Amino acid sequence: MSDKNQLEPGDLAIIIKSSMGLSIGKIVECVQCEGRHEDYGVIWLVRSSRDDLVTEYGGIGDNLHVPADWLKKIPKDPLPDEELDLQLDTTRELVEIQ
Repeated sequence: MSDKNQLEPGDLAIIIKSSMGLSIGKIVECVQCEGRHEDYGVIWLVRSSRDDLVTEYGGIGDNLHVPADWLKKIPKDPLPDEELDLQLDTTRELVEIQ
């Protein structure tokens, strides 16, 4: 993961990959790093106050454990609308490809 995408507690991120595909595109808050999984690497506990998140077992809730590589950090600095639209379009394209 690049330094640009280095996550910290309190960061907002977009889920760009999901085991069942149902949580892709959801905006979440990174709560805490939960450790390292031997296959998936660094795992984050994330929370959504807006949308339901779906686990790999089909469970529904407001928090989820997600590999860091499946999260795209949302910059803290506000972006001009045009740049934000471009980033969202790029993220949508990446999600459709996977």
